[in-house]
Amino acid sequence: MSFFWLRLVIDNRKKIWQSTCVV
Repeated sequence: MSFFWLRLVIDNRKKIWQSTCVV
């Protein structure tokens, strides 16, 4: 479960970073 959450958080951060980079 922890691993799954960690992965989800990382993916979410990655998406946010991409969005910020694009803007």
